[in-house]
Amino acid sequence: NNELGIHAIRYPREKLVKMAEEQIEVGRAKWEDREVQYGNLFAAVRAYREAIFYLETLDPKPACIQEARDGFKLATAELETRYGNQRFVVDRAINLGDWEAAQRELGVLLEMIPDRKDDRHREASAKLVDVENRLKGGK
Repeated sequence: NNELGIHAIRYPREKLVKMAEEQIEVGRAKWEDREVQYGNLFAAVRAYREAIFYLETLDPKPACIQEARDGFKLATAELETRYGNQRFVVDRAINLGDWEAAQRELGVLLEMIPDRKDDRHREASAKLVDVENRLKGGK
């Protein structure tokens, strides 16, 4: 139902636009604070995605959908770049056998992608368990 937007049909157009505008505001605020917390970029992506979801079923599309699409694209690209850079730092620490640094940097990855259902979070979590086991075994 969510994929088809049927969930959104139960709300009137004005309510959907209002909910989308609220999510765009959240996305904008999280984007502005992307340097404050690692998870803010992920939250911005999620907020923009939700705004787009609310507006997809509407015709004609309100003007704010373009801001949501642009924000989503920008935040997603920035998140992927930062995730890739952080992943490199983690892999380097693991390859060098610097388990404390690997543990610390994996924590950053988990903050960056806080959704436990996300494959990137699950991968980082599994690596963290392995790193923590190596730390316990090495002491």
